[in-house]
Amino acid sequence: MVTACRSECLEMNKHKIVRVHLKDGKVHAGVCRNVTKAINEKALSHVFPFVCDKEIGLWEVDEQANFNCDKN
Repeated sequence: MVTACRSECLEMNKHKIVRVHLKDGKVHAGVCRNVTKAINEKALSHVFPFVCDKEIGLWEVDEQANFNCDKN
């Protein structure tokens, strides 16, 4: 049961969690952020990975996350 990793601490009423999975006592979450103004004028959203140790309850950027993209 996830008790210490609170979603509202990660979303901060600004962003939305779009995926979550549990692995090795940690919560891994992807947060969708609108980056339109930061990059260009087209509407863009990126998913940023975060991780939280369930025993500690502190969200951090998940630097170990890797996503494989299909080759088209």
